[in-house]
Amino acid sequence: MYPIWQVMLGLFGLVAICMGGVLSAACNDHPGVASSGPQAAVSTSPVSTLAPTPTVAGTPSVAAQATPTRTPTLPPRPLTGRTETFAIVPEESMLTYTITQVLLDEGGRTEQVVGRTRQLAGQFALNYDDPRNSGFGMITANLNTLTSDNPERDEALRSNWLEFARFPLAYFLVREVRNFPPDFQPAKPLDFQLVGDLTLKGVTRPTTWDTTAALYLDRLKGTATTRINLADFGIPLPLVPGLIEVTDGVTVTLEYTFKMIQPPPLPGGT
Repeated sequence: MYPIWQVMLGLFGLVAICMGGVLSAACNDHPGVASSGPQAAVSTSPVSTLAPTPTVAGTPSVAAQATPTRTPTLPPRPLTGRTETFAIVPEESMLTYTITQVLLDEGGRTEQVVGRTRQLAGQFALNYDDPRNSGFGMITANLNTLTSDNPERDEALRSNWLEFARFPLAYFLVREVRNFPPDFQPAKPLDFQLVGDLTLKGVTRPTTWDTTAALYLDRLKGTATTRINLADFGIPLPLVPGLIEVTDGVTVTLEYTFKMIQPPPLPGGT
């Protein structure tokens, strides 16, 4: 028989061993819990161990609410105190004519004839301080390249009625800018009128174009629309007796993109 004190000491030792095993297992299951003893390891990881801030259901976190980086809408240099030259981009622009024809052999049914061309050219110098005083060059369109959904009609327009083969180019020269809004801002569409001279088949007449324009970075985009009468330019109305007649009044629409021409470097390379 062992003395009673030895038996008690052995029991205490067994309990201590068991408790140590339980604590060790708990630490392994929860690695974020640090030991308070002198052998506790110090974390060197840069990642924060703080728990994330709880969020209300349906409310995005602060990171999710961060405003995305926006593409600037201003040209790369200050707007005031200068002008900048822009040239039309043919592949991003289009001139369209719309005219109404009456189909006599179909009981007088009317239909819209639409022709288009991208053969455009022209420049202007935008005055940022006062866009009304911008300088405009001649804007030209090659009417001989107008096409519609009917090649035979297009050939007749070129050869006979409108004689595009003899007078291929239409010219428009801006003389005045009217009703330009005072609060010119980049990327904000503005409505105004361009007044000038339109030349067709060698005949020049004053025309007014209702215009919408907006400046995006290095591009000026918009539309300009006018309505003309062919008789004002000495152009006879197309007519196929018993089959087709055309009502006078042609809507002309220019969907345009002008691109800023890269300016020369400023002194000092800025």
